[in-house]
Amino acid sequence: MFATVFFGVLEPNEGWLTYINCGHEPPLVIDPSVGMKYLTPTGPAVGMFPDLDFTAKKIQLEPGAILFAYTDGVVDAQNEKGEFFTKDRLLSLLNRNNDSAKVLVDYIKTEIERYTSKTEQFDDVTMIAVQRKPNKIYTIQ
Repeated sequence: MFATVFFGVLEPNEGWLTYINCGHEPPLVIDPSVGMKYLTPTGPAVGMFPDLDFTAKKIQLEPGAILFAYTDGVVDAQNEKGEFFTKDRLLSLLNRNNDSAKVLVDYIKTEIERYTSKTEQFDDVTMIAVQRKPNKIYTIQ
């Protein structure tokens, strides 16, 4: 048995994010000034190997940047033909509508619902977005 885990601690005043990513889909940082980048993993899924140490990493979210994390159910959602939503489709959506954390999550949720329409959901579809505002206030959706 194993589990994937993403865990982060955010310091809102300076934008520092300390995180551990153990086999989970890699979250993305969408920065208006430099584009999109994945957070690097810090280890394999929890429970795969005994006595593993997991190293935390630290990045700084710049003002305006959005941290977007999601479960594999987002990219594995299927339409009536059994075709997956795909990571490429998700990345395309992330590039189109990233003005705010709330708008981004609402937009992707709508697109997944449109794509899967009448298909029964077989996995969780979970997303979270956190945006560092220029005035150092964070919004979470």
